[in-house]
Parts: sequence; structure tokens; C-alpha cells
Amino acid sequence: MDSLDVNILKILNQDARTSFSEIARRLGHSITTISQRVKAMEDNGIIKKYATVLDPEKCGYDFTAIIHLIISKGELKEVEDKIKLEKNVVAVYDVTGSHDAIVIGRFKSPLHLEKFINWIQSIDYVESISTSIVLNIIKEDMEVKFD
Repeated sequence: MDSLDVNILKILNQDARTSFSEIARRLGHSITTISQRVKAMEDNGIIKKYATVLDPEKCGYDFTAIIHLIISKGELKEVEDKIKLEKNVVAVYDVTGSHDAIVIGRFKSPLHLEKFINWIQSIDYVESISTSIVLNIIKEDMEVKFD
């Protein structure tokens, strides 16, 4: 990636709906150059997808939970592959430390969360589970920031 790619990404990070013609105008390049650069970044997996950022609470998902898992040795991928398919799972991370994985999920109610936790506990090879409920989100931003 060069500075033009970074500048294109900065604009798309602010608003992924910005047209190629607007990006070209702002950066002083042709529309063709911008479209070719974006296509190359998509092909190379730098741009993974374009998405609308929704407010979870306004969509009815009032509970965010952080779930720490201890999983039997050698079975991490199998367990994570099951969990990642659930629609309310936002992220699944392999981690170092006292746990093997962390799952971030959004839930509509305490009962919704309880059912999910019970389901995770029923998965083969899950040895231990510890759950924290997020009280306040101070910052939540998954964008890559460029200097």
C-alpha cells in the first residue's frame, strides 16, 4: 500500500458510500485510478467488505457479553467454528493467558444471554465458561486508523 491507497481508505473509512468520482476529486486523481486501486485492495483482501454500522441497542440488542472459555487441548478450532456461526456473536478471539478464547456477543435480554450460555456449556470440549456483562460502552471502534 502506498500513500494514495491509505488516503483512499481514510475516505472510505469515513463513509464507504463515497463515490469514486468524489474520492478522485478530493485526491486529485482520475476516477479510473481510484476504481483500479479500490478493486486491487478488494482483490488483495485489504478491503474485506462494506458494511452499515448499526446501533445495537436501537436494534433491540441491549446486552453485550464477554464470554471467556477454557477448551480442551487440541479442540479449540472445533469449538470456535461452532460458536462463530451464531448470529449474535460479534467476535471470537484466540487469546493468551488463563483462557483459551473470548467470545463477544450481543443479546436482546437476560434470557437470550442465558440460553446462549447454556448452549455454549453444552458444546463438547468446553471445560469452563466465565461471563461478564458490559455495563457501559465507553469506546467501540473496529476501524483501522492511519496516521
